[in-house]
Amino acid sequence: MRRIGLWLVIGALALPAPAWAARWLYGQYTPVMKNNNTTDAQTDTTLWDPAADYRFVLQGCAVSADATETVQFEVSDVDVIPPIYLAANTSVLVGSGSAPVYVGAIDAILTYTTTTSANTSVACWGWEDQ
Repeated sequence: MRRIGLWLVIGALALPAPAWAARWLYGQYTPVMKNNNTTDAQTDTTLWDPAADYRFVLQGCAVSADATETVQFEVSDVDVIPPIYLAANTSVLVGSGSAPVYVGAIDAILTYTTTTSANTSVACWGWEDQ
């Protein structure tokens, strides 16, 4: 049984890492920041539309609003991160240091939706990769 486990570990180490993971590990990427400010409720508003044949690698998002609301970040109507609930005049930061929170599919578009007409600021950062 131990030999099987050893071979599984050796096999896993021998497999090449995805290209985005290698760039992240060695810091070989160009940071990208996307942001938007709005005063109206938004539905599936485009925040990040990567270049053709590229994917976005999301490292984090920050959201603030002056009224109680919920903000959702989605790709094709599927949540990328859990919905963010904001009390009035608060901010929320979602991220995990420099590690990716989400890796999109090629040509996937990151959108956001808000539930109320509040002064809202959204910002997301990461990089684009093939």
